[in-house]
Amino acid sequence: MVFSTYTSPITNNTILPDINYNGSVHRELFNCNYRMFCMKECPAGTYFNNGGYVCSACPGNCPTCIGLNNCTSCATGYILASSFCLSCSTVIPNCVSCITSTNPYSCISCNTGYFVTPSQTSCTTCQDAIPGCLTCTNISYCLTCANSSVFF
Repeated sequence: MVFSTYTSPITNNTILPDINYNGSVHRELFNCNYRMFCMKECPAGTYFNNGGYVCSACPGNCPTCIGLNNCTSCATGYILASSFCLSCSTVIPNCVSCITSTNPYSCISCNTGYFVTPSQTSCTTCQDAIPGCLTCTNISYCLTCANSSVFF
């Protein structure tokens, strides 16, 4: 069976003509290559690669995407920023884990030797906040002192 097809100039997808299935009419949208090999959609974690006319894997840490450089969601611990999945520490230096549903993003824990600032938008070194302090929980509580320093 040969179908006449129409390629949408907006989406570059091929639209097959109305097809009658058991008395009902359906218009289907497919991604097709020049040989008219068509697929309705790509499996989860992949996107339709127009260059190769295949489903290609989404980039790492990007479980869903609509292109190689166009993520639509990110794995846990990553932030969706300008269609890319970035680690918390890329967006907030020294941040180990963050909340991605807020804007600006909120850091909830920092690398050892840093603490989360009250605004939760950055990590500050314990040494900067408390001279002689190696590890701390906040701006006023030192856990480990440097060079046998003692805090009371």
